[in-house]
Amino acid sequence: MRRFIMTLLFFATINTINAQEELNVAKGKISELKVKSKKIHGISLNTYFLTDLNNDGIFEIIERENKVENDAPGFLNIEISSAFEFDKIYKYEKGEYVENYSGFKNYLSIRKEHYKLWRRLIEKPENLNRDSKNLIAQNKKSFLEEINEMILLIEKKMN
Repeated sequence: MRRFIMTLLFFATINTINAQEELNVAKGKISELKVKSKKIHGISLNTYFLTDLNNDGIFEIIERENKVENDAPGFLNIEISSAFEFDKIYKYEKGEYVENYSGFKNYLSIRKEHYKLWRRLIEKPENLNRDSKNLIAQNKKSFLEEINEMILLIEKKMN
């Protein structure tokens, strides 16, 4: 029994060490990505978070970038802003985080449906607030082009 408990503690310790190492690598990668991202007043416009997309016990880094906001900070209102958020996925491989979309088809499918919903809302914005309707009326063509570009990019990442 004692041998079993010692073995269990040994493996628990190894898993804790690996998780801590992975977390340190993730922090380093996020810091590296923040340096490269566009900033306003010294603050990164991109959002970063850790999540386990495929339930394998290993966290992925999501870098959420809004190309429209990055090109013109403050241009979009809160309601429309999420329509243009694109997620880059960084997967932990061989001791480092690398951009990799394989194994995340379900997540990418959800994001694709998100963009398709926003395409329909931009085409027919009657359920959006007045501010959003005005913004869409003035930028409909460019908004649809951006949404369609993101759908194509997601489809490419899924294959």
